[in-house]
Amino acid sequence: GVRVRSGGTAAEGAGKGINAIVLADLDMFADSFFDFHERGGDLDGDGLIDMRFDNVTFLLNTIDSLLGDDRFIALRRRQPEFRRLSKVDEMTKKANEERQEKLEVANDAAEKKIEEAQAALDQAVADIRAKTDIDDTTKQIMIRSAEEAENRRLKGQTEQIEREKAQEIDRIKAEHARAVDEVRDRIRVAAILWPPVPALLLGMLIFLRKRRRESATIPESRKRRQS
Repeated sequence: GVRVRSGGTAAEGAGKGINAIVLADLDMFADSFFDFHERGGDLDGDGLIDMRFDNVTFLLNTIDSLLGDDRFIALRRRQPEFRRLSKVDEMTKKANEERQEKLEVANDAAEKKIEEAQAALDQAVADIRAKTDIDDTTKQIMIRSAEEAENRRLKGQTEQIEREKAQEIDRIKAEHARAVDEVRDRIRVAAILWPPVPALLLGMLIFLRKRRRESATIPESRKRRQS
């Protein structure tokens, strides 16, 4: 936007100046931006700002500036600051590290199985080739049969390893989600229960002081009669 100020011409008369802000694009004040502003930028309802637009704030500041009222302009410039839940972040980081460790263990196990299968196949082929009582054609048939049998065994073992790896990852994810929910629940409960505590303590303190003052103003003779 561009701000325009003018003192006016003689035909317009003295004191009739122009005080305006020219905006080139009115689409920046579409209804969707007002909806975003009304929801505070929270699109998914999780209490955090997902998308921030200052279109409505700019419009309000523009109107106030044209009216000469600058009281709320500085206030609107303030943005909410959110403190991250460090405990949840630590748990997420730990869960990711555990998942990565499980993946590495599973991959190492798969590679070890492949190496063992290859070594067994090489030994079987060497044993077949060392035979002297069969011809070369029979040896080739036996070698292909041994390769197929070893590949089937390796495939079954690999699939079993992948299933176990997937189950372990799902277990880690479920435990992490459950632990995070527990921490968030404790934080919500604390956020509900702790704020009234200072007010209650202050009220109790005022009540005790008032009682002590009232007790100090009661005559001793009346205290003896009450006792």
